[in-house]
Amino acid sequence: MTTRITSAEYESAGTIRCAHSWDHYATHVEVSHTHDHDPTEHIVVCVDCARLAGLLQCNACFDEKLMVRAGPASCHMTPVYAPNELVDGCCAKHVSLRLQRALTDDLSSLKARAG
Repeated sequence: MTTRITSAEYESAGTIRCAHSWDHYATHVEVSHTHDHDPTEHIVVCVDCARLAGLLQCNACFDEKLMVRAGPASCHMTPVYAPNELVDGCCAKHVSLRLQRALTDDLSSLKARAG
C-alpha cells in the first residue's frame, strides 16, 4: 500500500486536521483519477468541507481507503476527486476495469455465436 504524505502543518496532537476547518479531523484526501496525490496541490478535508468544495467519491471506490501521513500522525482516508477527474462517476482505475470486463464479455459472446 502506498502512503500519501501531506504537509505536516495539518498534524496536531497525533491527528490530521481538516485543511479548512481546524476543529475537524480530516477524513477525505483529494487524489487524481489515477490515485496519485501531490501534497502541494491536493488537500485533506473533513466530509463537510469535501462536500462544500464539490469533491466527489468514485461510485466504485465505496470501501476504498488510502493511508495518509502528516508528520507523526497517520490514518486511513476516503479518496475524493474533482468532478473533471471522474468518467461516468468512476475513477480511471474502475473505468478501465469496466472496459476490460466489457471487452471480455464481447469476446466471449462472439465465440459463443461462432461455436
